[in-house]
Amino acid sequence: MPYPLSKLAYGLRCRLSELATPVERYYFQIAAGNTHICPPKLQLSAFKDRPEFISENGMTSMYHNSQNLTSPTSSVFGVDSLIMCTHIINLRELKKIEIFNNTNYSYNFNLIDIFKVFPNLQSIIINCCTNNLWINNVLQSESHSLMDLTLFFSNKSSKFEKFKFNALLTLLKKQQPGFKICIFVIDTPGKYKAYFSKLKRYLDKRLAQGDAKTDGCSQLRIFYGGVFTTWHKSFNDGNIKTV
Repeated sequence: MPYPLSKLAYGLRCRLSELATPVERYYFQIAAGNTHICPPKLQLSAFKDRPEFISENGMTSMYHNSQNLTSPTSSVFGVDSLIMCTHIINLRELKKIEIFNNTNYSYNFNLIDIFKVFPNLQSIIINCCTNNLWINNVLQSESHSLMDLTLFFSNKSSKFEKFKFNALLTLLKKQQPGFKICIFVIDTPGKYKAYFSKLKRYLDKRLAQGDAKTDGCSQLRIFYGGVFTTWHKSFNDGNIKTV
């Protein structure tokens, strides 16, 4: 049986306002047609077209403009803020994700976890990887939708770790046609200079150099020592060597 909430005593309506979430408080006010249903103050709402999220101190915040990741525009949320999005937000349908500025240096990044939460991801840009397990992570996640993987190794939160040459080639071979990998390594002391020289010679013998000319080619780009080097593999070419 419906109960006329508007006839509750003032003190009980105040308590109802405290217990209700901002969304519930807002809909109570809309249904009643006035602010007195959940006193003492009006539950305001704001509309946002495409929200932008940033993880900070273990919490996820929504921003008006996160283009400048080092100093984003003020957070959308205040005390008891209610944001009404004009588009449906379905994170499982997320197509692209960028992860930067990680300050948890003990965090072991795992692509398998990301693929489980976001199975429809097509593009990932990472700057928080500290091991070479990302290759096996992609190979073990056979049902992923990934088409573009970019990894930055440039600071304490994204330390480069050597990988086996044939593992990288196997990864490229087993992805869908058009798959792209881009690896950026900033190494001022030149610690990995010999390693990347050997990797280049290895790839030169097994892949075509330069940009892919058609959409059916997989592509690998490596930035090291201030130089970009690009290789591609056509899926019509079945003689790729991974030994």
